[in-house]
Amino acid sequence: MQYTRHAKLGFLALITALVLNSQHVSDAASRVGSQPQASYLFDDSALAVSIKGDLSAAEINALLQKKMKGSPESLTRSLAIHLVKLCKKENFKPSFILSLVHHESTFRHDIVSGAGAIGLMQLLPATADYIARKNKIEFSSKKLDLSNPFTNLTLGVHYLSYLRVRYKTSTHFLAAYNMGPARYGKLTTTERAQLVQVKKYVVGIQENASKLRGEGRKLASEQRQSRLMMAAL
Repeated sequence: MQYTRHAKLGFLALITALVLNSQHVSDAASRVGSQPQASYLFDDSALAVSIKGDLSAAEINALLQKKMKGSPESLTRSLAIHLVKLCKKENFKPSFILSLVHHESTFRHDIVSGAGAIGLMQLLPATADYIARKNKIEFSSKKLDLSNPFTNLTLGVHYLSYLRVRYKTSTHFLAAYNMGPARYGKLTTTERAQLVQVKKYVVGIQENASKLRGEGRKLASEQRQSRLMMAAL
């Protein structure tokens, strides 16, 4: 196959950009504080890990690359693997957690609400501190950095697990997550059933989980096709 001089130069420029991007991996890792420092950042075999019937780490990575605009792939890959491991440990589907993240923060890791909730899963500092102590989760920094996506996901998933044990059904523990367990616990059964806002919240997260599964699989498939085309050049 013959290539023009301009095509060759363009291809060389692309390869150079990819190499330069890989050189920023350590810088990107240092920017996220207590994120796991692991050799699997660019290990494709690690991305194959998945939970049966749900998104694989590769599919989550593809989704995060789109949703967390401007984040380096070193971060989204590591975060995807971290999420799958968390979900396996606490028995959640990644698409469910991602749907909650989408609703709470639209994947903005540094967002702060008017009530003081922080990060991807919109955790209040007091709640995060309680969950960290309850589960004996230690971080490199004494003060929890909830804008760190790894810290936020770790504590957020453990908090959901705590609420699930306390409230049993997804409707109740999601409602408690949305309102706060103190406020939700004061409501009567009738009052809980009449909360339109909570119903929309619960149904919205459940429905969006299915959409995110489809989107993640499509994006990952497109990435694979793109890599195959690049390899064929």
